[in-house]
Amino acid sequence: MGGRVERQPSTLRTVESVNTPEVLGPWVRWHEDFIIDVGSARVHSQDDNVVLLFQSGSAWGVQPHLELTPETLTRMATSAGTPPEHYLPLVESLSNNQAEARDSAFALFDRMVGH
Repeated sequence: MGGRVERQPSTLRTVESVNTPEVLGPWVRWHEDFIIDVGSARVHSQDDNVVLLFQSGSAWGVQPHLELTPETLTRMATSAGTPPEHYLPLVESLSNNQAEARDSAFALFDRMVGH
């Protein structure tokens, strides 16, 4: 497909929604690398020139971590040796929005299957 990924000068750690024709999330974004160009794929969402959702045929690329729950986020962060002050605010935010994040993930999965 072509495309390009770039290493960022600092790690992005946030819980936020993704703008598409509908707003999806809030989901965890924890990345050192950003998708900058998707080559021949179709972009569904981007933020400040960083691609968040893209599609090529029936394959989708998703930058946010839809799979994370507060528990799995905590396990991921502690196993990576991340200091608590870097991940606990995200765990709290995801905990406060867990039902919305889950429902939004399933809505996106339904959209992916429908294409």
